[in-house]
Amino acid sequence: MDAERLETMLEIAGGAAHEINQPLTAILGYVEMSLVQLEETHIVHRNQKLIADAAVRITEIIETHAVYQRISDTSGMQMGIASSTSAPKGAPTKTKTSRPIAI
Repeated sequence: MDAERLETMLEIAGGAAHEINQPLTAILGYVEMSLVQLEETHIVHRNQKLIADAAVRITEIIETHAVYQRISDTSGMQMGIASSTSAPKGAPTKTKTSRPIAI
């Protein structure tokens, strides 16, 4: 029964990640376009860069959870959940620029 609950929670999380990723892709795209158009010394450039960095961080969080879901899907729910302080093997590392990943 616990495996069924975990599987259901992972499916819900996957759906939520997909729904978050869709507008996130648009936000990051518009921010990147504005960064190209603004000089680096402009105050709005700095603010847009902060938005882009936050969007990339959200993307990384979504991908990390997607990795957990793929691991559990391929292992037949026999895996344990890793501690929150360690990322699973193959989890993305922080990058300066990346695009949201479709889930």
